[in-house]
Amino acid sequence: QPVFPDEGDRLRAIANIGREDVLVEGLMPIAKGVRVLGASSDHLLLDVQDADPPPVVGGRVAFRMSYGAMLLAMTSEYVEKAPMHDVEDYSGRKMVSISAEPSAAGILAREATGARLEAMNFDVVELADAERPPSGLIRLTAGADRRIAHTALAATARATHSVGLIWIDSIAALMPEEIEGIDLPEASVLARTLGLDHKPGALQPQLSPENIVIVGLRHADPAEARVLADSRVSAFTMTDIDAMGMGEVMREAIHIASSGTQGFHVAYAPEVTEFAGWAAGSGGITVRETHQAMEAVALSGGLLSMSVSGFTADLEPRIATDAVSFVMSAFGKRIL
Repeated sequence: QPVFPDEGDRLRAIANIGREDVLVEGLMPIAKGVRVLGASSDHLLLDVQDADPPPVVGGRVAFRMSYGAMLLAMTSEYVEKAPMHDVEDYSGRKMVSISAEPSAAGILAREATGARLEAMNFDVVELADAERPPSGLIRLTAGADRRIAHTALAATARATHSVGLIWIDSIAALMPEEIEGIDLPEASVLARTLGLDHKPGALQPQLSPENIVIVGLRHADPAEARVLADSRVSAFTMTDIDAMGMGEVMREAIHIASSGTQGFHVAYAPEVTEFAGWAAGSGGITVRETHQAMEAVALSGGLLSMSVSGFTADLEPRIATDAVSFVMSAFGKRIL
């Protein structure tokens, strides 16, 4: 017969984890005064009468684990795994390096991009291609077409052992065949990045297909759709965004791009956004949804670099202005 000592009235807490997730006997609470009393299949019962600090409803409880507990947690399909890498302590101002093709440089200058980032407490620094970037630096790159994303992502891949990619665009850029006479056309940028064309330029192993997610997809050639289905790249179409909402889509996208990586690159093409009177973006995500996506990027703290394509001399000024504003949102600009 089990024996339960009478300790009087005690404050207890229920945590959302149980024997299906972890070996309960191997859990050791980190906070002082917390005791594990037992568990059902999916809930854990704790004594928190003497907990320091006191727990709150909706709060988190941390544990150290025995080998057996760790083993079960790592093999349970119900436990979300989020690998963490060593991070250097960086207590100075945030830094950003800006590079742009000639047509894009004029747009960034007109929109006072550097000054606006400095107003957000970023130091805008010059960085040579061969130079190893200091801790805390984010690269911003702009160009005329989507090929700039490959160039920017390659620089990020050289500087880290693992990087994810959030591709915010209306196309997947996974066309399996190149256009004759054109090296790396826009429609094949991601195919080249993943090495699907069997030519130099693949960024693996730093970039894995499992860490690539496309947001806002609304155009896909049948051949490209087959490549996408076989590639292990995740994609959220406009139908998914309509059903789930941009907030939930970006939560999933950031999780995909961050799992097991040191952070992620964001590649943005203006054609994914529906601007009033602009045919190229017809049927895309709204301006507000675009800001929402970028705000989620900023809040995640995982942004390593960002590229913006479509900055050509004939791009309408109002669209360029909005695109630079999206960049500001990704870098953390807030209303208050």
